[in-house]
Amino acid sequence: MPNNSIIEFPNKIVSSSNDVTQIAENFNQLHLKDNKLPDDFIEIINELFNLYNEERSKCSDSEIAINKLDQFLKKKKLNPVNIIEWCLDDQINSTAKIILACCYRFGKWVKKDKRKAFIYYQRSADMGNAEGIFFVGVCYEYGIGVENEEHKAFIYYQKSADMDNANGTFSVGRCYFHGIGVEKDKHKSFIYFQKAADMGIVDGIYHVGYCYLNGIGVEKNYHMAFIYYQKSADMGDAKGTCMVGYCYDNGVGVEKDEHKAFIYYQKTSEMGDVVGTYNVGSCYVDGFGVEKDYHMAFIYYQKSADMDLAVGTYMVGYCYENQIGVEIDEHKAFIYYQKSADMGYADAIMKVGPKIILACCYRFGKWVKKDKHKAFVYYQKSADMKHAEGLFYIGVCYDNGIGVEKDKHKAFIYYQKSADMGNAIGTYNVGYCYFNGIGVEKDEHKAFIYYQKSADMGYAMGTNNVGCCYRNGTGVEKDEHKAFIYYQKSADMGNALGTNNAGCCYLNGTGVEKDEHKAFIYYQKSADMGDAQGTYGVGYCYENGIGVEEDEHKAFIYYQKSADMGYIDAIINVGRFYLNGIGVEIDEYKAFIYYKKLAEIQ
Repeated sequence: MPNNSIIEFPNKIVSSSNDVTQIAENFNQLHLKDNKLPDDFIEIINELFNLYNEERSKCSDSEIAINKLDQFLKKKKLNPVNIIEWCLDDQINSTAKIILACCYRFGKWVKKDKRKAFIYYQRSADMGNAEGIFFVGVCYEYGIGVENEEHKAFIYYQKSADMDNANGTFSVGRCYFHGIGVEKDKHKSFIYFQKAADMGIVDGIYHVGYCYLNGIGVEKNYHMAFIYYQKSADMGDAKGTCMVGYCYDNGVGVEKDEHKAFIYYQKTSEMGDVVGTYNVGSCYVDGFGVEKDYHMAFIYYQKSADMDLAVGTYMVGYCYENQIGVEIDEHKAFIYYQKSADMGYADAIMKVGPKIILACCYRFGKWVKKDKHKAFVYYQKSADMKHAEGLFYIGVCYDNGIGVEKDKHKAFIYYQKSADMGNAIGTYNVGYCYFNGIGVEKDEHKAFIYYQKSADMGYAMGTNNVGCCYRNGTGVEKDEHKAFIYYQKSADMGNALGTNNAGCCYLNGTGVEKDEHKAFIYYQKSADMGDAQGTYGVGYCYENGIGVEEDEHKAFIYYQKSADMGYIDAIINVGRFYLNGIGVEIDEYKAFIYYKKLAEIQ
């Protein structure tokens, strides 16, 4: 959600200018018949000033107001050279000075000259014009024709606010919000946003909604947030329109309505808003509020990518990779992932996902030539952005010497950093390092603490290891029942090792009542998940008729599978079965081969 300054001001380098010497030349392009002043010139001037003030009361962008004046002059068939000359000569009307300043600032009818723009804003301010005072603040904040001084900017904004200037009032709120030229004060920020909103400033209305949504300077109130976002949307504000969609999307302050969410996202997309455009794509891909349409999803993701939205760029890559609304093209997928990474994609749900993906691409040679050093570089980029997963992978690189010299201590440091940021696997690895003394002094109690933390985060292997600690009294008092509970939890999370260990508990009555049939069931589950020890356990049950009818041939088959996974006890048993013809024909040579394997391993 946007929380930065809403008012945007041009900041291009321009050359100095002369007076109005080029105005007539510019005006010739209008193809006007003559340059004679109409009889009602003064009335037109007043009408011009009123039009400017009216436009300024409706919007925050003075360039829009000046463009409206241009349209007005064309309609009246009036040469702008006369307007500029009149404004230059006039010493009374402060609005004339503002119009002159805006002309110099935006290069309208005259050559751009930021210094002259500041001078005329200052003259208007000296004449007590609240709008002129506001614009002097703008110049000081953004360094327009004068050196940047944020504190002076705040002073001028405050002066204009005290004179009930709506834009100045909003800018005071913005200064308090971001700490621009004044100490941050969220409550004061809200007060001024509210004042600006009451004056009809759409940016103020939007920001009041933002404050209510996030409880900034005011008690959180989702319904009030929705009301103000709706008001800003009704005034044609793209950000407000997008946020109304967000509210309907998530049921924030209003009853959830997926179709209305889609409609508002669609509206904001039509206004050229990049976030709304991306959200329309997401609606199409999920069938959210609209019929699912992968091709339309791709089109909108592409549009958001063309507007330089990093997550949109990422999603275009994802579409190419997974054939979502477009033919699979792994090369294009990689290109878009690369673009997204180069854009410093570090926000929202994906955060630095593209950098992680790029690192993995280089690490495993997916879509690109394998390059472990580049893999490390991209992992490092994500780590530099303080991303927990990136920090974890840097630990993996140092642990295994991937693209960098192996360094177990550095590996531990990065695992610790990722753990401190809530990464479950990093937390588990810290426990593993303490348990085995890898890169840090061995400490079984600390190992248990980190295994427990990772288990609390829902990491299945950490949950299994907590069970092991309780079973063996490692770093914690021995408790076989707790061991079984954690093995069971790990099994329920789909962890093969935890499932095997739960089977062992049922087989031996460890922490739970002995139940051979359940033991067999858990060994079978573990085997189905590809666990070597669980596969061995199934063979053991078939050989000995534990929880299942004895079947030596099936026992041999499972021992064989486990042996192929390198499980030592299984290798011994396969050799024994061949030697003695158990469940298979006697084959002394094959028995010899398996015993030889065992010798090589040991």
